[in-house]
Amino acid sequence: MIIGSTLLTYLVFEFLIFGSFLSSLPLKTHEYLNKRIRPLAQSSKKSVIPRNYVALVGDSYAQGYGDWFLDSNFNENPPFHSAHVINQRTGIDIISFGKGGASSVRGMVTLPIAHYEYINATPQFELARPGGIIVYFYEGNDLNDNITLIERHFQKHFDMDRIYDREYFREFIDYTINKEHPLRRMESSMKIKDYLPFANFSYHLLKSVLPAEPPAKQRSAKKVTAPPNIIQLLDGEVEIPRGLQSPALGLKEAELTLAIYVFEQSLRYLREYFKDVPIGVVYIPSPLSCYEIASREVSIQTYQNEEVIYDGQLVRTRSNAICYRLKEVADQQGVTFVDAREYLWPVAQEEIIHGPRDWKHFNKKGYTILAEAVIALLDRMK
Repeated sequence: MIIGSTLLTYLVFEFLIFGSFLSSLPLKTHEYLNKRIRPLAQSSKKSVIPRNYVALVGDSYAQGYGDWFLDSNFNENPPFHSAHVINQRTGIDIISFGKGGASSVRGMVTLPIAHYEYINATPQFELARPGGIIVYFYEGNDLNDNITLIERHFQKHFDMDRIYDREYFREFIDYTINKEHPLRRMESSMKIKDYLPFANFSYHLLKSVLPAEPPAKQRSAKKVTAPPNIIQLLDGEVEIPRGLQSPALGLKEAELTLAIYVFEQSLRYLREYFKDVPIGVVYIPSPLSCYEIASREVSIQTYQNEEVIYDGQLVRTRSNAICYRLKEVADQQGVTFVDAREYLWPVAQEEIIHGPRDWKHFNKKGYTILAEAVIALLDRMK
């Protein structure tokens, strides 16, 4: 009787109770959830399973990294990025499939599809197709991440001479989804534990309170030796951190063309998979592109062994060029496009919208303004 009642209690929690309060779990416990269903714990929606929702896809901006998140009460599940602002102001359920450091292929295709299909493969949940999809394109590192993807993965298994063959590149995206990414790879061979989110959560939560192995020694961050980056605000010049993310100043023209092509083909794949779902693209500027540069030179964060120092006037020129080319891609595919710089620039003339701890991402003010751009985009997508 004890075994039977214990088993019955567990089954009730597993299949009837646990799933209904995922979005009430504190932020500090989200890491113990099966990462395949983790998006359901987000609080930017009315209930665990969103209704007629809009999906955000992209990298850490779609995920919500930044000082607002760092300052959050992790004992609760509070708002901390643009998804929450959009939900609060419009009432639309928002679910984010964003992942920090993701390339266009990973952020726009692999992860959204893997999460979507995995959630629907479990007996506890059924997630409808989104009512709309918003792609966050971040000029600060998305193009560099696309070049890294090609160097690390495409070159190893595919013919570089055929990279601009769209059908051939589609095979690479299929390969990435079906073979490379662990979420989708396990989809075809789900085990019993994969159907039991409460058991999985309990196991990892219990494991976290047991004595852990010593953490690996962290490498210290590389110091940037360069002149300071200086911006102009209405009340005077302000020095901001060195080595900031830029509008891909370090990429050569051929690399820039290739990186934008990767975005273009990822967008095409996303449109074909979520056929008839309205899609919009938001152009998010890098930190350097948000402000009026007052210093003669700027120092940037590098990715492919580029130079560190560049003429400050190149920031706005390169940002404009990338934005124009991304809009062309969106227009060619019939996708609605909004340039978030138009919303951010007026505010960034008066105050800082990044940091102060995390200068790679917006603070609360920055994410609030970004949400305004997304809301305007949603209105145009209707």
